[in-house]
Amino acid sequence: MIQGVNSAKLSPTIVGTGVQEVGTEATILAIIRRPNMPSNGPRYSKDDIYRRAKEQYAKIKQDVSPGNKGKILAIDIETGEYEIDEDQIQAAERLFARLPDPQVFYFRIGYRAVHSFAGSVPEEDS
Repeated sequence: MIQGVNSAKLSPTIVGTGVQEVGTEATILAIIRRPNMPSNGPRYSKDDIYRRAKEQYAKIKQDVSPGNKGKILAIDIETGEYEIDEDQIQAAERLFARLPDPQVFYFRIGYRAVHSFAGSVPEEDS
């Protein structure tokens, strides 16, 4: 058992090992991947991700907009599956729990951006 990992709780998969030399001692390293962590990273270019996200959002926009203005929409650009929450991390965690390797894009419902460095996020044009 690897120290600090409760295998009954996480059911980790060892995806690689290696040896790191520190001074005169060698430490065996194991790369652990939780089952619900994405394994492949992005599969599309930034432009394709944005285009697919807009297409998926357009299909569900009328269904999710009423009563959810200002909430975060986490959407899988491949399947169209989504989660809505006030917290971006909570929405993402629920989506990752349901799908094996989602390609997630975020929207703030009713606004043109999820976050702003200027202090306020502009609302969508009607």
